[in-house]
Amino acid sequence: MLFNRFYAGSAMPISGTIKRWWGLLPNTVYGTPTKTLDGVIQGFFSPSSKNGPWSLLLQPIDSLAGSISQLFPSHAQADLKSILFILLLLVLAGMVIWLVRRQADWAGKVADRFGLLPFFAGCFVSIISYKATGYLHAKYWYWIAETVFLVFAGGILVECIFREIRQRMNNNKLPSRLSQLACFFIFLTFSVNIWQLCRWDVGMNAPHPYLVETEQIEKNTRPGSVIGMTGGGVTAYFIHDRTVVNLDGLIMELTISSN
Repeated sequence: MLFNRFYAGSAMPISGTIKRWWGLLPNTVYGTPTKTLDGVIQGFFSPSSKNGPWSLLLQPIDSLAGSISQLFPSHAQADLKSILFILLLLVLAGMVIWLVRRQADWAGKVADRFGLLPFFAGCFVSIISYKATGYLHAKYWYWIAETVFLVFAGGILVECIFREIRQRMNNNKLPSRLSQLACFFIFLTFSVNIWQLCRWDVGMNAPHPYLVETEQIEKNTRPGSVIGMTGGGVTAYFIHDRTVVNLDGLIMELTISSN
């Protein structure tokens, strides 16, 4: 970070500096930055897969709360969904605390071996650096560390459940069968997602997702046009007879510095 500060003028990646600079502008296509504590807290617990760092955990809870709220009158569904979301989250937290306390010795040793406490601290600082510093246009891949943390923590909790089953039922085969069932379900879900993403039965004339944006820009611009856009890597690669200038990240920063 010190080298980055000396060499490039920014300790953190320059693309992040640009996106924080966007937050200083009065109006952008990416909205406005979070400026209140309530907004930071809402962003921290957002179930959205794009904006929520803990969406792997919170999105299923939010979907369940939404499904339950559909059983009630429409005028009360929005408020009821929020209440159910909080209640389900509290119930889950209570179950986790009870389970970890039951297997405290084993769970504590494994959590220490994986370094979950400093791992969570790093995730917390990372989230705050995006949510509380005027950062705009965060992407879903920013939350990879949080997803990995949830996978590690979830694996420990699942083993805590298996240990409880072994202690209560004296059945060593049941956890193995449950694990096989979970692996089959994960494999099936992954296969369906891959099938939907990479269909072999799509005709040659069907628009490819990579080309939809490029073709739309070509229809609305003239040959020889200079087009400024953010995240223009794919478009710049496939477009014809146009020049695409990337408006975020290193290229824009170097242009500003050179001037």
